[in-house]
Amino acid sequence: MSRREDAAVMGKPLAQSFAWLERAQRVIPAATQTLSKRPSQFARGLTPVFLREGDGCRVVDVDGRTYLDYSMALCAVTLGYNYPAVTQAIERQLRAGTIFSLNHPLEVEVAERLVELIPCAKMVRFAKNGSDVTA
Repeated sequence: MSRREDAAVMGKPLAQSFAWLERAQRVIPAATQTLSKRPSQFARGLTPVFLREGDGCRVVDVDGRTYLDYSMALCAVTLGYNYPAVTQAIERQLRAGTIFSLNHPLEVEVAERLVELIPCAKMVRFAKNGSDVTA
């Protein structure tokens, strides 16, 4: 991006981002579910507050601007957003169903593979987030 293009983007207000922020503040404490996404963690007026999509290492905010996502979500997203093989596998599983009331064979298969790949691992416990793991 040229300096002139960069200046044009920087001068454009984040109208949609702040509109979503106002809505979020009415119904979500601190406007977010996690500390790392909290708007106060970023430069107000320069950083978007809401993203609508991602592909590879780039994300698009709700105002339509594209950014290089340096923080890469809430974890190491080695393959980037919308990696075709991962997206296709997710779509297949969504069609087959999710969040069953009983175990799914995929849980066992993934656990077996992790035990095989990680020399010190004897068993595997899946969790939704870091808070669950540390608790």
